[in-house]
Amino acid sequence: MLVESSGVSHLAGAALRAHQRDERAALPIGSYQPSFGVTLSLPSVVGREGVISVLQPALSTEEQTALQKGAEALRGALQRVGRLTSHRRP
Repeated sequence: MLVESSGVSHLAGAALRAHQRDERAALPIGSYQPSFGVTLSLPSVVGREGVISVLQPALSTEEQTALQKGAEALRGALQRVGRLTSHRRP
């Protein structure tokens, strides 16, 4: 099923082209961030190998705190989902 959002389909097309052509394009794309312990969409350089590097934008203290809190909320949600799905396994 194709998502009918020009923004989403444009980004998906750009990511596919960057990968196929090894363009090393800077795109806002999700990848696992070990320092946060979750997957976040951050500006990243994308090429044939996938995400080659993550660009670290300059953030104010308030922005850094908000990003950290968002990552903590994601980790908490993942833990809750993990507990729910682990109960369903035989």
